[in-house]
Amino acid sequence: MNDSDKDDYKNSYIREKVPSTPLSKKLEKTPYKKPTTSEELEKILLKRIEEQKPNDFKTIINNHKDLLNQDILNKIFEKIYSQNKVVSSKFFIILSEIIEDPNMLFEIEIENENKNEDENENIKKMVNIIKNQNETKNKIVQKISLLHLACELSIKKILENLLGKKIYLNVKYEDSSGQNALFYLRGENEDKEIIELLVKKGINIYYKDKSGNTALHNAIINIKNKDLIYNLIDIGNLDLLFIKNNEEKSCLELLYLNWVSKYQIFFDENMENKEKKPVYNDEERNALIKLIRGKIFDNYIINSKNEIVLDNNNNENDNKLNYFYHELCLDLIEFRVSVAKESDKVINDINELSDQLIQSMRQSLKNGEKYEMMLFGSCRNGLYLPTSDIDLVIFAPRNTEIDADPLYILSEYLKNNLDEYKFIKEIYYRDKARVKIINIITKDKYNNKTIDISLGNQGNTGLKCAKYIKEQTKKYSIFNLLTLAFKNIFQLAKINKPYTGGLSSYGISILIIYILQRMAPQGEDISFTDLGKIFFEVLKFYSDINNINRTINVNENPNENSQTSSAAENRLKIIDPLDNNNNVANNFEEFRIMVNDFSNSLNLINQSYESGLLKKNNDNAPNLLKLIFDSIEKNHA
Repeated sequence: MNDSDKDDYKNSYIREKVPSTPLSKKLEKTPYKKPTTSEELEKILLKRIEEQKPNDFKTIINNHKDLLNQDILNKIFEKIYSQNKVVSSKFFIILSEIIEDPNMLFEIEIENENKNEDENENIKKMVNIIKNQNETKNKIVQKISLLHLACELSIKKILENLLGKKIYLNVKYEDSSGQNALFYLRGENEDKEIIELLVKKGINIYYKDKSGNTALHNAIINIKNKDLIYNLIDIGNLDLLFIKNNEEKSCLELLYLNWVSKYQIFFDENMENKEKKPVYNDEERNALIKLIRGKIFDNYIINSKNEIVLDNNNNENDNKLNYFYHELCLDLIEFRVSVAKESDKVINDINELSDQLIQSMRQSLKNGEKYEMMLFGSCRNGLYLPTSDIDLVIFAPRNTEIDADPLYILSEYLKNNLDEYKFIKEIYYRDKARVKIINIITKDKYNNKTIDISLGNQGNTGLKCAKYIKEQTKKYSIFNLLTLAFKNIFQLAKINKPYTGGLSSYGISILIIYILQRMAPQGEDISFTDLGKIFFEVLKFYSDINNINRTINVNENPNENSQTSSAAENRLKIIDPLDNNNNVANNFEEFRIMVNDFSNSLNLINQSYESGLLKKNNDNAPNLLKLIFDSIEKNHA
């Protein structure tokens, strides 16, 4: 309540409480002629509103109901609406008591002038369009109902009065957006009770407006009130989180984008220009995730021990898998948010290290001031983990004399100047690799982060690969979350370095793309709702040795019989989508570790279910994804 509202409340309180004069005496002080026409009644009622005398107003209107008509009610409504919230609330409560038709729409005329932004915003908040607008040069005619007004002003008493009559809660008002009353909640004090009451009385909490948004979508996108979002989820059920709007966005995905956008996502192009309000702190986000996990659990049949049991109408495996899918979806979201938080912390380190390496390049190489150095790989394509390598590429100037082997010259310069470049713990020049690189391991201050420097225009396709991965990130909304999780698995299993028999981030990404193509062969985006299911499918597909003895080619139809590798090879082959002659898994000698870890992860999920670890509100139970990570890390310690 602002200062002016407090003053109005204080004044109205004194005006009504101090005089002890009976109502009849009050009326004598403001005498009025008994109205005989509707016009006379209108003048008297408008005057009582202006004088802020709700008791007088109620007595007079009850005594002369026979003179009321739609025109008078419209003018009364508009007059009440023009008062401040404290005063108008009293009169609207009275109006909700005496009105016979609770579905009546009231017309309000608003000046169609060029007002400042704050004034226009206030109008938008107070006036809700329920039917078509009729614009004239100077005025806009709008129609609103008391039901919607009760939600917007968060006045439970108005709602209770209306619900005692024959009111249509799910009537489809033909306004510009087609929204029901739940869309007009603003996160005020009585909102939770209002939502509970409306849902109990039968309002459709899944109702969609013309944009396909539910009230929960609206709360996340437009209202941006954390309490309202929490209350809608708390009172609704699991399905509400996964309903998609016309843009194929579920409420859970919108929440995820909001949580991640709190941080400065330096690497993730998809996060650019995302709305950053409301900013959830960790406590608020964790409380909401815990609530959602509870909703996931409640979606299944619960026994007296607070465990999941089978629904007689559901196959055992289906019931179990659906639970896993929902849990994994939340796990992947939490992991992505944690990655965003940690990545945000290392941005300064990356900038600092890059600046020093650029300086060394300019000082050591012939015409070094004309060289360029750029980030690529996971730092460029949005799939960066806090423990990921920093991939850099240097480009030699055109039509300029340069060193025969710039990488060798640069590596020797750094080795000879370790006192100046104190971040370097170890440095190697790997000239036998398919693409020559300088491999640097940093000191403890930088968490022993690895830096790989390659030379552009030397068969290096790093920038093209980064561009390709960015395109997949835009094509598949869940690609980013899935790939980051599996990159972490490969890293924990110590099979993420091609030069030590592992698979590159690029290769891991192609494995994910292949499964996404199998699930959506027409190239359509895959719903955020299926995030957990796709994660499960990746584990299942690549834990089957029969699927390892094949060629993974995302440029072909993945649901057709893929070319099988020869028995002699007995290993995974991944065709580079940018170069059919390049096998991205050529150095992936440790593929059996992937097969075993994926198989063990599936068994671990099943064991967690059977052991009863996964119980509602069990704070000591680790999430499924963390169980997988911890198990793999322990096996490869």
